[in-house]
Amino acid sequence: MDSSRGGKQLSRMATVKIDSGDYPLTIDDLSPMQSRVGFATARCDVDRGRRSSADFKLPNPNNGYPLKTCRQPRVLDRALNGRQVLDQLEFGDTRMRLNVERAKKLLERDIPFILQGETGTGKDLFAKAAHLSSSRADKPLIAVNCAALPESLIESELFGYRSGAFTGACKDGCRGKIVQANGGTLFLDEIGDMPLHLQARLLRVLEEREVIPLGGETPVEVDIRLMSATHEELRFLVEEGRFREDLYYRLNGISLQMPPLRDREDRRALILHLLEEEAGGPDRISINKTALDALDGYNWPGNIRQLRNVLRALIGLSDKAVIDLDDLPDEVFSAVSTSVMPAQNPSSHNSLDIAQRDALLRELKSARWNVTRVASRLDMSRNTLYRKMRLLDIRLQR
Repeated sequence: MDSSRGGKQLSRMATVKIDSGDYPLTIDDLSPMQSRVGFATARCDVDRGRRSSADFKLPNPNNGYPLKTCRQPRVLDRALNGRQVLDQLEFGDTRMRLNVERAKKLLERDIPFILQGETGTGKDLFAKAAHLSSSRADKPLIAVNCAALPESLIESELFGYRSGAFTGACKDGCRGKIVQANGGTLFLDEIGDMPLHLQARLLRVLEEREVIPLGGETPVEVDIRLMSATHEELRFLVEEGRFREDLYYRLNGISLQMPPLRDREDRRALILHLLEEEAGGPDRISINKTALDALDGYNWPGNIRQLRNVLRALIGLSDKAVIDLDDLPDEVFSAVSTSVMPAQNPSSHNSLDIAQRDALLRELKSARWNVTRVASRLDMSRNTLYRKMRLLDIRLQR
């Protein structure tokens, strides 16, 4: 299948390999940041030395999905502008820089990582970046979310099984995620949710470097690099008897704490970087200083995951080339409205401002300070109403 680009025919094809085998996936399905650090389910085998982009098509493991042609973005390269993938995760934050430097020193040593931090801080992205920055980058990265798998399935998913091992088992058996990661990296997300009886089996695998599938007798040797992640403090789980102490010390070669977005020193640079990535380039869309100040001052309880979703929505909904304060979602605007715009002293207002202030106060009091209801009455957006309240020095009553 040929595809034209700029009048030239590109006939070279590459194949995206689907590690999970569950469904076809294209690079179009990945966010730019996920593509940059090499999303675990897709791996591209293009000769990067000849072209910066090439057509490739997807294999069809389920035979029910049509083949899809897309472009190979340059962000899949292991290095970009001379920087390792790990280096692309920090923009000046002290703690993230320390995490990156420590990880780079230990990448080629048999030392497991535990990535700790709140939900959405980018633990999975850090694991993928560490994998792509290592000598195992061309080997599989297999991610297992221990919290997402039912307890009845996690054992067979991790360790695999032989034909006839249990009722409903595939007649050809299953290799299991640990064997699939042989030669590469196994990433155990939410390791704190792994059942206790499976923790003992995992410890045995890590100690002896071999797996015995369910229903099997012959061990299978494995060579894996292990990374795990959790939003909980494993030490406390050990004290409560919910996590094996011996496994904790086996996993805890080094613990790296992912800082929450609200505490990152490079938050402003990170916002601009993600905006550029989500927009598809530096010239597609920009943001003015007031809106950037608002995003920078927001608390971000959902961390980078929430920030990325907000930026995607802003880009998708924007009808202009510049994002301004009125474009921000209500949850962000209302939370930072008291700090983004300078306060006004009521005594400095002219008679017209005072009249507007009194009228708006009456509306707010009659609606019991329900901003949505007042905005609807006045036929304006909530963001516009919040801005007017700030300019007239009206503090929202809770």
